[in-house]
Amino acid sequence: MGSAVTGAWHHRAMTVWAVLALGFAAAFVAAMVAAARGRSTKFVGSLAGLIALACGWVWWSDARMEARLSQAASAVAGVQVHVDCQELFFGEWMPTRGAGRVDARDDGSMDDVAHLDRKICTAAASWPEDDTDDAYTAVHVLTHEAGHVRGEANEAATECWAVQNSARVAEALGASRPRSERRAQWYLRAVFPRMSSTYRGDGCTISGS
Repeated sequence: MGSAVTGAWHHRAMTVWAVLALGFAAAFVAAMVAAARGRSTKFVGSLAGLIALACGWVWWSDARMEARLSQAASAVAGVQVHVDCQELFFGEWMPTRGAGRVDARDDGSMDDVAHLDRKICTAAASWPEDDTDDAYTAVHVLTHEAGHVRGEANEAATECWAVQNSARVAEALGASRPRSERRAQWYLRAVFPRMSSTYRGDGCTISGS
């Protein structure tokens, strides 16, 4: 797998779920050692082990989702895009700034991390099995944020690039080219005209539309 995917795994290294999994795994080991020495800690150890497995599964699932989205976005953007999905439960306590964002660095360049709302991540990850308006719109949001990672800060320019390239990301996630292009045309006709002027530049179109 590419370096974008490696970066996604590195980014997920110390999430809350990973810390909980490690903590309960350590408690499991400690309880089993104590049980081997004759203490009545097997039940506590078994419970800690089960919780560790559950926390580890949440972390693993999110890491796989981020890695898949990162790889697809990076392949189209031509730069490393590290997707950061809002963390299940704990992350949802924190307010988000819209569907997605890429922060600017102190020197004015764009960061390589695309922060996405959890609903956007799960909807994009459900594509192409879930061929719905919400799923493709989420793929488009992923593409838009990848456009910012490429270095473009202007919203209208980034949105137009996303309109022209979201089909490629949809294809990179597993859909056929005709299906992806059909959905891109749908977005251009149904969603793009309703966006605010901040996101709509003049003359944005898709080849063949």
